Amino acid sequence: EKKTRRYVESASTRFHAAITSQQIQLNQKACLEAADFRFACHVFCNKHGKPWLLYAAWRAFMAVIALAPGCALFSTVTDCDTGEVLAVFVDFRQGRAVHHFITALVDHDASKRYGIYVAKYAQLISACTQDGVALLRAGPTTDDLKAGLGGLRLPVFVVGSPVW
Repeated sequence: EKKTRRYVESASTRFHAAITSQQIQLNQKACLEAADFRFACHVFCNKHGKPWLLYAAWRAFMAVIALAPGCALFSTVTDCDTGEVLAVFVDFRQGRAVHHFITALVDHDASKRYGIYVAKYAQLISACTQDGVALLRAGPTTDDLKAGLGGLRLPVFVVGSPVW
């Protein structure tokens, strides 16, 4: 447990240092843009070998939740020098708190370098814990976080309770 805590703290420190030093930028959006969808398609189909139809279903789902104002918080992490998308996050909103991590699509190399995924995931866990929201999740375990991102199957779904 102490090793996991140190790992998460280290990732969070790298993530915030990269933002402060303007290596990466965290962008919050009302909806995803074309570049975000290209990145998501690349992660789904090329990096993880998922069928194109699964990506199409995910994209349709993103379009539906984008139509409901305040239902989802879309954010991306981009490289400040190149503008390249490094991560796409979709958080489901329940009231004023963000509890449900619907999707996390992350470039593994960039995430290891900057601690992107683990830092964002730790923020979600912290928010849910503070609000007393139970997490029912199909996604990374403590061991996954210790081992890094290599073994994770993406997209990762993390669902709070209740969902609807």
